[in-house]
Parts: sequence; C-alpha cells; structure tokens
Amino acid sequence: MSETKYAWIITTDHLYEELKRDELDNSEPISSDEAGRSGPRNAPAILTNGLGDPMSDIYRNAYEFHMYDDDGILYYTGRLATNTPKGIEPDEDALYAPLSNFGGPNAGATLIKYQNHPEWDMEY
Repeated sequence: MSETKYAWIITTDHLYEELKRDELDNSEPISSDEAGRSGPRNAPAILTNGLGDPMSDIYRNAYEFHMYDDDGILYYTGRLATNTPKGIEPDEDALYAPLSNFGGPNAGATLIKYQNHPEWDMEY
C-alpha cells in the first residue's frame, strides 16, 4: 500500500470529555480517550510525527477540523496535515479522510467542518 499525501490526528475527544464530566453520576466505565489517535495507517511518518508535536511546523500549519453527529453534537476536534504545496488546497480525499477513516466508523460522526474553510465541509 503506497503512502497517502496526508495525515490526521484527533486532538480532543469531546465524547470522552463529556463522559468524564458525568463520571461522578455514572457507575459505568467510561470509554477510552481517542485524543492522540492518528491515521491513516499508510500516512507518511513525517506528517504523523509532526502532528503529534504541537511545537512543530507541521502541526502549526495543519488544518483544524471538527466532527459532528447528525444532531450537531461535537464529537472530535483534530488537525489535518498534507504534503500539498503551500497555496494549493488539499484534495477531497484528504479532506474527507478523518471522517471516513475514523469519525464515522468509530462514533457515527456524519459531518466534518474545517476552521476558516466552510467550502470544505463534508458529510459522511
């Protein structure tokens, strides 16, 4: 399998954070925190490693995204990095990847929105 031209990382798992807040009222074990989860498996290591370091240029230049369910509830916040040259928009596969690779299958997220790029919003 060849490498992708992008990588993504989940920086905040809002579902986990909500469960953690409710933990005192709930005796059921809470799910695991997905913050730090990255993908896809065939992403270039330089992008994946850079996304894991908030001080890196890759992290700072990555696009912030938010994933929601069909009721508009925020599930995840993350970042997408691409090796697309500056000034060239990421392709649709890269923009859709966090939702199709992770948010939809993992939690039923149906919408991804990119900060400062409403033209990139996509549904699952």
